[in-house]
Amino acid sequence: MDKSLYYLIDLKDSITSSNVQYWKADKLSSTRDVREAGIFTLDEAVSFVNTDLENNTVMISEEKVREFTTVCI
Repeated sequence: MDKSLYYLIDLKDSITSSNVQYWKADKLSSTRDVREAGIFTLDEAVSFVNTDLENNTVMISEEKVREFTTVCI
């Protein structure tokens, strides 16, 4: 069983704002502050990505985000 956690990135808002936009835990709004972002299980992340009718959401592992950022999560 995969216990990894994932962030969801809103590609449309990320590209239009020139800042990475993470979905918040409520899945209704996004934030550029990774500390405010929702963290999702694999099943939750895959479900959200697969039901995004506009295909604007991608998932990235918490581990990879931690590797790329200097913000203490």
